[in-house]
Amino acid sequence: MDLENKIYFGEACKSQTKKILIQSNYHPESFGGIEAVVLSLIKLLSDFDAKIKCIYFDNYSSHTKKNNIEYFSIKIIMKIFGAPIGLFGNAKLIKNGRKVDLIIFQEPMPTLWPAIFILRKIFNKKIIVIVHLIPDITPWAKSFYSFIRNIVFSGSCWVATSPPLQQQLNLPSKEKATTIPLSCPEAIKLDFVMDLPERFVLYFGRLANYKGIDILLQSALHNPEIPLVIAGDGLRSSEVKAFKAIHGLEQVVFLNRTFSEQEKMELIKRCAFLLFPSTTRNEAFGIIQIEAMREGKPIINTDLKNGVNFVAPDKICAMTVRPNSSEDLAAAINDLWYDDAKILKLGTASRQRYFELFTEDKFFNSWRKIFNNFFGLKNRNQKIK
Repeated sequence: MDLENKIYFGEACKSQTKKILIQSNYHPESFGGIEAVVLSLIKLLSDFDAKIKCIYFDNYSSHTKKNNIEYFSIKIIMKIFGAPIGLFGNAKLIKNGRKVDLIIFQEPMPTLWPAIFILRKIFNKKIIVIVHLIPDITPWAKSFYSFIRNIVFSGSCWVATSPPLQQQLNLPSKEKATTIPLSCPEAIKLDFVMDLPERFVLYFGRLANYKGIDILLQSALHNPEIPLVIAGDGLRSSEVKAFKAIHGLEQVVFLNRTFSEQEKMELIKRCAFLLFPSTTRNEAFGIIQIEAMREGKPIINTDLKNGVNFVAPDKICAMTVRPNSSEDLAAAINDLWYDDAKILKLGTASRQRYFELFTEDKFFNSWRKIFNNFFGLKNRNQKIK
């Protein structure tokens, strides 16, 4: 943020400090697209001198304060189709939401819709709803879901994370959405300390059902000579360990734990290219893709016809294969591994696309416009584009 704009916006907000509640799936310091958005917005709103609360789901209830930001966790009691249901979650959201000027809500999270509807209708709260994905369900169920969602959030400010997602929102004609893609910082200082193969292909992320872990493992059988590092933790961890042991995949290095930001960046910087083999539209963007693109790395992803392919388009900075095809994935890995010219070409385009679309400056500039418009503040600085 340039100094002149920061000073003006800060002074404007100090005259009446805004209270803002941000909802996150999990703690913002955990890895995930939603959590990355929350962290970035906290960073931006702190510059605006806003008073921030963050509410999220966890294995226990808590109330903590860090860097002048209040964090409230909702204890998870169960999950339905991956959506957490929390102990008194709606009550806690209403209690904290009625005391703020603005609520930033991450959708999809239908288990908290009752609270949002009450906060909007009874307490007249302004809502910014950030849509990360549309559930991968039947067309009939999707239509019903959109119908109820549009009632709950009627009159809200809609923000989609990719153009394909914005087109799929199915909003009433009177309401429109803005697209603001996710971002990541431009540079991180690193010291290389991890013991890794000299050259390798990387999968990094949660080991969830829709991430295509089984397809990734099957593809490794076709390429026994290509070193593969799988780094992450999650539900499919035991499957990776068992598959590796049964098939004797010595070329597969499984780093089964959580990673610091520094470690994640070291893995990305040292890999030849990134694998992103997700199988359903529950994968809507893939922030790890833009982190790899920032480092000039090619990507092999799957054709989900959504934000994943908007981020890293086929034949531009990625090789895109059919979902659920270990043969296609293995063939693409083999093709790219032995083609240094293609790695260079796709990697160069990746880095260029990152700077064109996914820098923090572009993200912050777009969100400044939203906050200016939402709070009714006149921006006298014409440097905001």
